[in-house]
Amino acid sequence: MSTFASRTRRLAVLVFLALVVLGGCTRTSAGTSTVKPFPYADDAPPSQQPATVDINFYLDTSGSMKGFLNEPPVHKPGSSGNSKAVSSAYQTNHFAELLQKAPSFLQVRWLPSPQGANPTISIKYWKFGTATPTKINDIRLYAAKDQYSDKTTHIQNAIKHQPPEVGPRQVKIIITDLFQSGEDQDLVAAALNTFLTDKNSALGIVGIRNPFYGNIDDLPKGGVIPAKGVDSLPFYALITGSVADVRHTIKLIENEMCNLGPEDEYFDVVFSERLTRNLRQQIAFGPGTRSGAGINSHDSMIPGAKQDNVPQFDMIRRPEVACSEQFFLDGESVSRVPGLVPQLHVKLWTWSKDKYNWVEVPDSSKSNMFSPHGQPVLPKEGQHTVLKDPGLNIKSDSLPGGTYYLVQYELTAQYDSAAARGGEETYSAWNMDPSDAIAAVRQGKFDEVNGKLSGKTLNLYSFLRLLSYNTFSSPVTLARYYVYLYVR
Repeated sequence: MSTFASRTRRLAVLVFLALVVLGGCTRTSAGTSTVKPFPYADDAPPSQQPATVDINFYLDTSGSMKGFLNEPPVHKPGSSGNSKAVSSAYQTNHFAELLQKAPSFLQVRWLPSPQGANPTISIKYWKFGTATPTKINDIRLYAAKDQYSDKTTHIQNAIKHQPPEVGPRQVKIIITDLFQSGEDQDLVAAALNTFLTDKNSALGIVGIRNPFYGNIDDLPKGGVIPAKGVDSLPFYALITGSVADVRHTIKLIENEMCNLGPEDEYFDVVFSERLTRNLRQQIAFGPGTRSGAGINSHDSMIPGAKQDNVPQFDMIRRPEVACSEQFFLDGESVSRVPGLVPQLHVKLWTWSKDKYNWVEVPDSSKSNMFSPHGQPVLPKEGQHTVLKDPGLNIKSDSLPGGTYYLVQYELTAQYDSAAARGGEETYSAWNMDPSDAIAAVRQGKFDEVNGKLSGKTLNLYSFLRLLSYNTFSSPVTLARYYVYLYVR
């Protein structure tokens, strides 16, 4: 077979991205006994965590929180007054449910230790509001509304609190309505940012809409929305710890402690520099690649590649081949992180027979052989497609024959203020700006939509934007994908 030096035609490989599971490959050997697999050292998952988990559970006991436990007056036909019936969509009190179920589920439903056994669990409960957190013995007692009497709310006190006798594996769970005294959510965001000190730490937020009957204050200009002007309000769980423990706690809250279903309104979002447990993710190829002339798939070209789920191809000289690549990002959505803009970068290594190792190709040389085409688009929430549109052009006349290449696609994301300003609609059902709050105070109620007076959280989106900026002000790697190529 002639080499690429004798040919001037170009091979263009266009990559379109979608979420699928890795497909099968046709077994063909290319004689690679002298090639060793690429060392994916930077892509290894975090090390196993200690077998003891210290959980500290904090409850906001400011007076406004009793609204989640108050029974609203029920409007009777023919009666007068402002009492009303709460919409049936908000009959389940998830706030009370969480307080009752938390001790049992946090104690037994936890991630296994490195040895495979259930870890040792230590749980401490604390209340906070005006003062620094105070230890309490039984969180279930706080399903009674007379326990909520603090006049102010300082959430940063719970975030900064250093409980005694905690080990290296600590999980904090803070339950609050995010109404901060002085309307200063920036203090809360700044305190939470201290937990994002390394790539294996995370902050998770779960918002759950709940029945609510009570006045809402801590609003601009001292305004108050009376109890008759709202029938539901979100409460929030702020969770800090390792990425794995934070995600596990979110699942416990949503699936076990609150048993949320399709009829419920809730969301979750995670801020971390390690949004996926494994940076190295799978990449699959569509049918057009396997059947197209000029590029053939293998399962034994590079030793260990099949076990690592890294696709392998050899390229035969053809003018042009259409290749469909499909990327998989282990199911963790980043669509709710405000202002997150993805970028796809290409790195290239070639196998050196002299050095018996993989050698990175300089960008100056890579640009003549491999050039990215387009940029990725993250999916909307609920969609299964991970990425859309980006591709890669491979110029075959620049590649020497008999050469092995490793192509790495690195997916990164960074905060962008313009994108954040355009993403506020994602939280429109949860967030109110100061101007919205003033309007609600003026009319004495939240806007009625479909028969509901759904309350909102003051400056929620600004709070989330600040967390996003703090976490993603520099590019953060979301995932890496690898493909082996053999040029004949």
